[in-house]
Amino acid sequence: MTFFLYLSDVEQGGATNFVKLKLPVKPKLGRALLWPSVLNSDPMEKDPRTDHEAQDVIQGTKFGANAWIHMFDYMAPQERGCT
Repeated sequence: MTFFLYLSDVEQGGATNFVKLKLPVKPKLGRALLWPSVLNSDPMEKDPRTDHEAQDVIQGTKFGANAWIHMFDYMAPQERGCT
């Protein structure tokens, strides 16, 4: 899962846009998003509906924090250079 927390308001632009869902989320201080990265029916399969993009900030500054919740150990493969 992905957790994203907006740490600032943005005067114009800067939305997190879920392209396939046609769902832009406007940055707002304290607003948080949580979405799965995989399918419920097959947790080994990426959920393409959650593809997203950060839209350009037109006016202001965007600050945010990301956290990822993993189902399995990802540190050991990363330490071996597999990621």
